[in-house]
Amino acid sequence: MKKLVFVLVLLLFMSTNNFASCQEASIIAYRHALETLYNNQVLPDDTKLDYDAKFFKMEDNSFSVSDVNGDGEKELIFIWNSPIVAEQLGFVFAYGNEKKDVREILRVYPAMTFYDNKYVKVLLSHNQGNNPKGYWPYDLYQYDNCMKEYVFIKEVADGNKNPIKNIGTELKIKYLKLTKENIAKVK
Repeated sequence: MKKLVFVLVLLLFMSTNNFASCQEASIIAYRHALETLYNNQVLPDDTKLDYDAKFFKMEDNSFSVSDVNGDGEKELIFIWNSPIVAEQLGFVFAYGNEKKDVREILRVYPAMTFYDNKYVKVLLSHNQGNNPKGYWPYDLYQYDNCMKEYVFIKEVADGNKNPIKNIGTELKIKYLKLTKENIAKVK
């Protein structure tokens, strides 16, 4: 229900202000998603995150609005830094033109490194294996243009496997703390 109301408000706002740009619409949608995360700890799909202000502050989380999948549109990257490692999450959300909504295209452990060729390397939360080659185990995902989401490519976690030496050129992502002031700066 919340999504429907938001979509209707967004469509009304866009039509009354002659917003023609999808990019402008996505920024409004991302701000709304961040405000909902900050105020209610609810993801765009209405999932409630486990939050207790006694253990950590909302400002301990971070976000960025950047084009990380090379499609020319900005995505919302959100890092949920729970004090419990198993509950820490990294998200990538995209704005959907067709439905005018914010949808999840990746949910992983938050140690994400994005590359210029649509890959994202995600370090595993724990290193349970024997890695004599001196690297931390990771999963590799790539953005799929047809599916419009990241797909799992490979896990590099066993000391007997060779890590990929040249994934691509790392994108420099500027993350901001999740505060009302930083949410207002999203553009």
